[in-house]
Amino acid sequence: MQATYRSTTIVILLLLASLLPVAFHDDAKPELDISPSDFPTIISTNTVWSGEVILSDNLSISHGVTLTVKAGTFINITADVTIQVAGTLSAEDTIINSSLGPSGQGNSGTGVWHGIIVDAGGTLAMDNVSIANSRTAITVSGSSNLANVTVSQSYIGLDIDGAMIATDLSCLDLDFSCLKVSGTATVTGFSATNVSIAVAQSGLLDIANVQITDAGTGFDITGGSGGASQIAVDNASIGWRVRGTTAVFVDDCTSTGLATLLDAGASSGFSLSNFTGVADRVLRADGITDLTMADIIADASADDSTALDVRNDGTLTLSDLTLTGYAMVMELTGDGDTTISDSTMNGVDSGITASGSGTLGISDSTITSGGNLGEFSQISTTFSNTDFTGGNATMAGLAWIGGTHTLADVSITRTYIGAADTSSMGANGWWVDLTLDNVDFSGWHSSLECERCTLDGSGITMSDGGTSNGNGLTLRDSSAVFAAVTSSHMITAVTLSGESSLVVSSWSAQLHNTLVAVSENSIAQIRDIAIADMSGTIAYGDGTMYWGSSDVFTLAVSTSQQYIETSVNITDLEGNHVVATVNVGPWQENADGSNPVSLPLFASGSEVIASDGGAGAAVILMGGVSGQSVQLPIIPAGDWVIASVDVILGATTDGSPHVLSGNLTIASGASLMLSDTTLELAGDKILSVESGAALLGDGGTVTGAQMITASGVGALGGIGDGLHLSSPTTIDCGGTAGAEGIYITATTTIASGCDYTITGGKVSGDVLTLASDSRLEIKNTLTVIIIDAGTPVEGASVSVGGTNNLTDAQGQVIAVATARL
Repeated sequence: MQATYRSTTIVILLLLASLLPVAFHDDAKPELDISPSDFPTIISTNTVWSGEVILSDNLSISHGVTLTVKAGTFINITADVTIQVAGTLSAEDTIINSSLGPSGQGNSGTGVWHGIIVDAGGTLAMDNVSIANSRTAITVSGSSNLANVTVSQSYIGLDIDGAMIATDLSCLDLDFSCLKVSGTATVTGFSATNVSIAVAQSGLLDIANVQITDAGTGFDITGGSGGASQIAVDNASIGWRVRGTTAVFVDDCTSTGLATLLDAGASSGFSLSNFTGVADRVLRADGITDLTMADIIADASADDSTALDVRNDGTLTLSDLTLTGYAMVMELTGDGDTTISDSTMNGVDSGITASGSGTLGISDSTITSGGNLGEFSQISTTFSNTDFTGGNATMAGLAWIGGTHTLADVSITRTYIGAADTSSMGANGWWVDLTLDNVDFSGWHSSLECERCTLDGSGITMSDGGTSNGNGLTLRDSSAVFAAVTSSHMITAVTLSGESSLVVSSWSAQLHNTLVAVSENSIAQIRDIAIADMSGTIAYGDGTMYWGSSDVFTLAVSTSQQYIETSVNITDLEGNHVVATVNVGPWQENADGSNPVSLPLFASGSEVIASDGGAGAAVILMGGVSGQSVQLPIIPAGDWVIASVDVILGATTDGSPHVLSGNLTIASGASLMLSDTTLELAGDKILSVESGAALLGDGGTVTGAQMITASGVGALGGIGDGLHLSSPTTIDCGGTAGAEGIYITATTTIASGCDYTITGGKVSGDVLTLASDSRLEIKNTLTVIIIDAGTPVEGASVSVGGTNNLTDAQGQVIAVATARL
């Protein structure tokens, strides 16, 4: 190694110094502060450089040794050398450069010497140092503390695999990266101009007060963690490129002339917030799993640009975005969950296109476009408190193919241009489930068209459109249930075609030629219609319309009936008001336990079904008739006495049995019918059917009771699927009596003086007769039908049990045979 100081004065000083003794500190290695013409390749003792140093060979600073470069020193690199630091290198106000020409091609003609390498355990301290013409100016595996360091005309500026604390770093004209961090670094004050990549991060980096100008990429993040703030990136292709899993948070950024603000790739864990500037693309992502962007104000300078181009396979959270001047707002694919909130986004040509099996939620936002507002295929969407607004040229608002979609407090509007608009459509759906809660359509030729859809919700408003044979709502083979509809200023408010149905609780309509057009096989059910500026016939078609209104108008449909609001009491068996759910047709009301409910009934009668848990009742009530009631057979706690009423217990909503904790007595003049259900009593309780009462069943079962006692004629009976008793049963008919459809699987006891016949049933348990005049007979019926080529044969002889019988005019012989006596 040759280190030469070009000064004749220094030569004289060297001669004088050779005559002087050398002084040593007791606790330190000797420090060489002289200017020899020759230095060893390995510096093994503390050394000080000053003036101009010519470095033509590799230099190694040993462990525990310090090379101090004094202020004003110029280190001239004359060969492809490396400065290896195992000890300490300390420099201030120093220039490190090469006087050689470029060694290869590059944007700055750089890379003639290798650079400074700080080994693990080594230390680098620099203040106001300039380095140029290196491959990698500084590589740190140890530790470093840098201030006001500038790297220029090089391949790479700083490569930090160890640790660095730095202030005011700058790079100029680098072929590759200015700062690479795979270790840990804290940087306050950073500038990079005319570089390929300003910052490449895979380690822990906290950086603030950054200016990047004329770069390929501002930040290239492939992992790591940390934060970045007060960032300005101007005239770059990419502001941030992120790959892999990170925990990096970026805040307070600006830009001018960015092609892409964030290229997130398939990354996870990155967050960018508080950005203001120009970026022709705000976000590009291809398989992200976790990304957050917030408080973004961006404008595009290019004519053909998409603000958000994303494939989301995880979670994408966007909030407080203000995007203007883009050709398209967003193109979204993937199976992830995307949310947008508190944002204002404008697409000159189109709004949002989204597809895939994921979800998209937009809340508290405004989406505007001169073209289509939104197209959604298979993805499920949820929009709330959001405005979608089109311009004069907008022909389509929102369109869905498949998926489930919910809109709440949403407006879908365009500028109303009157008769000149012959084709615009506010929303269109195919094979979708759509919930509309307070959704407003305005200015469209057709507000909403849906084919093979299911719609519901609190309601829609349709206004200012529908000229030139346009419609408000068009359903094709679809169903819609709305609490309220408001419509105005359109030729036809609703058109139903194919097999469609519309249910509306309340409809306020104004300025229509036709309120509803109902085709064959379609039905409209409107509980209350209020019209203004309309008269005459307001509904047409070959379908069905049920309606209620206090206004006067006529209908021209094949089938129609008018609803009459009628007050109905919902009570228990003793006439006390009870809490219950009440259904009539498509309508449901809730009885509050204190007051009657108002129900829409036909004058000819409507079936009213009231239920409370497992107890229910269905009755036919007439519209306009006062004082009508529905009584619910609510099973009490403890003993239950049914007196003077006919009670029906049907199937519970979940198929479970009715349970009684006490004894059951059916008093004279009362009856209990079990229809497709089971009544379960506790094992020590008794079911008593008094004389003049009846226990009946149609697919009904009694189980669990200690005993069933049936007194009198007609105490038991079954129809259809019969009455099934699985508890011990005592029958005391007091004479000759019988019943049909009784099936007893437990012990049956016939009381004294009772001659009892069961027809079309079965007793499979033991039979006890308490006296000689007690008798039980089980008879079954056999029906034989004789036909010839499909025609009943009358007069044919049929032998049953040795008895000949002739068929009747229907070709039947009905024979009764005793199965058990």
